Amino acid sequence: MTELNAQKAADTQYHLGLTYSASLEGNRQTNLKKALACFQEVLEVFTRDAFPEDWASTQLNMGNAYRKLLNKERQLNLSNALSNAITCYEAALEVYTREAFPKEWAETQHNLGNAYASLQRVEQQVTLEYAIDCFESALQVYTYETFPVEWARTQHNLGNAYYNLLGEDEQENLEKAIECFHAALRVYNRESFPIDWARTQHNLGNAYSIVSNQRLQENLLKAIASYEAALKVFTRDMLPVDWAVTQYNRGNAYRDLLIGDRETNLRNATLCYQAALYIFRSHYMEVHIKRVMNDLNKVQNALRSLG
Repeated sequence: MTELNAQKAADTQYHLGLTYSASLEGNRQTNLKKALACFQEVLEVFTRDAFPEDWASTQLNMGNAYRKLLNKERQLNLSNALSNAITCYEAALEVYTREAFPKEWAETQHNLGNAYASLQRVEQQVTLEYAIDCFESALQVYTYETFPVEWARTQHNLGNAYYNLLGEDEQENLEKAIECFHAALRVYNRESFPIDWARTQHNLGNAYSIVSNQRLQENLLKAIASYEAALKVFTRDMLPVDWAVTQYNRGNAYRDLLIGDRETNLRNATLCYQAALYIFRSHYMEVHIKRVMNDLNKVQNALRSLG
């Protein structure tokens, strides 16, 4: 095969890999594996030295495919798939510099941050710090004015990373998470981005419900308001599991709420738990059922103690 034909074949494989990566037809895992095979063939021709931009683009899309390996495949070998994704993203960044390719650099930093944030290891706190660095790097290019949607998405993911970051600065990190979620909501509105808006509202509620400062009870009211906002999109009919998880978290906030009538708050918590249980049982989510039953029993005992 001549060099020109090899390049044409590689270009065809590259676009075939993109098609497989985006395809929702058939088995998703099989499509992603086919995409990876295509991209690996591309790299045999588009080397870093000869075709640096094509090489970097292929590395970026390979990283995306590795990161999307979900369900059984990912559960069995999560760390390996994400480690491969990280390797691909870091390779792409050898070419995609902020100065030469600012948008591609920011996209790769964002996706690298997601990979680090998803990596479940003993040293997860360290990988979360890496993720935060990547998201903050991406925000140097993804500004509210220039790339508002990408900015909001990165703010949301940065908020999740801060929410999960433990240690001595946990409360400070939770306050940073709250700031990030509020920032994302500057772009994510219910009309244009209903799912992103609801997900951000839910995560904002989670952060408000556990941040321990002098406004703890006021924060619980804010958490409840955020959960109730999310439930406008996370409905029982359309998104039953999201609805149930939000109901459960809303119940926890009512359980801990001391403002207002205590009995009313506990009864509201009971209703939330019972709503969540109905869905968890219908989906055979045993771990969730056990957790909700435990909290429901505690709330019912608290109600009995009130007489």
